[in-house]
Amino acid sequence: KVMAHYLLGCAYRDLDSLPQALLQYETAISQADTTSEDCDFKTLGRIYGQAAEAYYESYMPQNTLEASWNHIRYGLRAKDSVGVISGYDFIADAYSLMGKEDSEIYYHEKASRLYEKHQMLEEAAMSLGALIETYTKRKDLKNASRCLHRYERESGLFDGKGNIVPGREIFYYGKGLYFLNTGAIDSATFYFRKLKNKKQSTFNERRAAVIGLYQTYQKLGMTDSVAHYASLKADYANDILNKNMKTSTSRVSASYKQQ
Repeated sequence: KVMAHYLLGCAYRDLDSLPQALLQYETAISQADTTSEDCDFKTLGRIYGQAAEAYYESYMPQNTLEASWNHIRYGLRAKDSVGVISGYDFIADAYSLMGKEDSEIYYHEKASRLYEKHQMLEEAAMSLGALIETYTKRKDLKNASRCLHRYERESGLFDGKGNIVPGREIFYYGKGLYFLNTGAIDSATFYFRKLKNKKQSTFNERRAAVIGLYQTYQKLGMTDSVAHYASLKADYANDILNKNMKTSTSRVSASYKQQ
C-alpha cells in the first residue's frame, strides 16, 4: 500500500497536479508501520523528500520544513547518506521561503560540504548554485562569485558554450543579478534578456526576467523602460496572489474529493 500510493503520487507529480500528489504521499506515509522491523525506512524517507519538494513548490514553508526533517530522520534510520544530505537542501529551501537567509545559507553550505565528503562534486556544486542569488542580494559578492563559478564548472549542467540544460534557465536570473551588482550592466542585460526570450518559459522565468530588466533600467535611469517593466512587475505580483489562492483552493478541493 505504501509503494502503491507513493507511485501514484509520483504520477500526479509528473502531471503537475501537486495537490493530488501530496494527498497520495500523505496516504502512503499513513500506511507505513514504523514499529515493524521490516519497515522500509529508506522508501519512507524518500516519500517525505518528495512531499517536501511538493510543499516547497506549493509555497508551504512550514510543511516543507517538517517533511524535510522526517526525510532526514528516516534516512538516518535506513543509513541512506544521500537521502540525509538532500534533506539539508530541502530545509534550506524552506528557510528561503520564510526569508531566513542565514539559515538558508547554513544548510545549503552544509549539504555542499557533505556531498564533497562523499565525492559527489556535481551535487555539491548544485547546493551552492542555490545560493548565488542569496549572496548577491546580501552584497556578499565574494561568496556569490565562489558559488557561481563552482556551479558553472562542476555541476555538469552546462554545454561547451555556457548554456545550461533545459529546465534550469532560471539560473540566468541569478547570473544577471550578480553582474548587475558588480556593475557589468551589459552582461546583466544579456542574461535577463536570454531568460526573457526563452521559448515556452515558465511563469517564474518570465517574472524573474521582468524583475531583472526592471532593476537594470532603474540603474540606467531609463524612465520609460522603468515604467514599462514596473507595470509588468505589478501584473506578475497579482498573478502570484491568484496562483497561491488557486493552489489553496485546489488543495481543499482535492482533499474533499479524496474523502
